Amino acid sequence: MVINGGSANKYLRGIPSESELSTMGLKLEYNGPLKPEYQNLQFKDSNGTLLRKDNMKTIIFKKVK
Repeated sequence: MVINGGSANKYLRGIPSESELSTMGLKLEYNGPLKPEYQNLQFKDSNGTLLRKDNMKTIIFKKVK
């Protein structure tokens, strides 16, 4: 699961702990600046305003087998 967003994105705050993620069968794979593979995309807020990419981050959760 990939989440890209800015500081106003509620899904980028309050990341579950490692034990909570484990209970959900997930692990945190990446939590940092917007990854290069998403740099060429346009991101907008709910009003349609373009978001600045320099303030964005990427979080990646991976399913644990």
